[in-house]
Amino acid sequence: MKKIMIITVIAIVIIVIAIQITMKIQEDLAFRRQEELEKAYETQNLFFGPLVNTEIFGFEGRDKYRPVHLRGPNIDGIDIPVYRDLELFRQQTGVNLTYEMVLDYLSQEYEDDGKIRIWTNGRHPEIADYFEWVKWSSTLGGEFSRSLSKAYFDYADENAPFPTINNVNTMPLEMFRALVRKVADPDYELDLTSIQNRYIAEGKAVVSEDGLSIEFIVPERNT
Repeated sequence: MKKIMIITVIAIVIIVIAIQITMKIQEDLAFRRQEELEKAYETQNLFFGPLVNTEIFGFEGRDKYRPVHLRGPNIDGIDIPVYRDLELFRQQTGVNLTYEMVLDYLSQEYEDDGKIRIWTNGRHPEIADYFEWVKWSSTLGGEFSRSLSKAYFDYADENAPFPTINNVNTMPLEMFRALVRKVADPDYELDLTSIQNRYIAEGKAVVSEDGLSIEFIVPERNT
């Protein structure tokens, strides 16, 4: 009888220890998963910062989901710097991650099946590839931006008087695409004047009194 009781007690102790170990493993696993999720959000909010709301949580919310909320849209409601980086990404890698795809990805916190939508879940490889590319291509992005600016101001000099934009990030998407094409093909004939004249005629752009600068009327940001 005593032997049975001893065996029973030992079995109970083993079971209790096994349960505690299992619970500890599960807690550690949950902690690591949460830590990985927070790091993934930090990366997402860093590289897509201009597209997401940085006001609702402040700095402490850098590791949480942030809804779409553009901080510096151009006249077409596009964040030109992000659009520019995605264009360079496409040129260099052949991966067609469009601006619209990024906005769609950021628009929901959860997948359709209820799981958290995050670029590390294996369902968004193009986003993961983009983040990996951004890590080593920051200097290339600067070179691309300078090439676009040079093409813009070269055109302004060659077609003076040509009112220029104080903030190139507010330029229309049509103008930006034309500059991208010019950088890719130096023989391409730019016609930025026609684009600007159309916006002026439609009341979407205003030229300064001295005729040296132009301001495209950016729509009010959504609150």
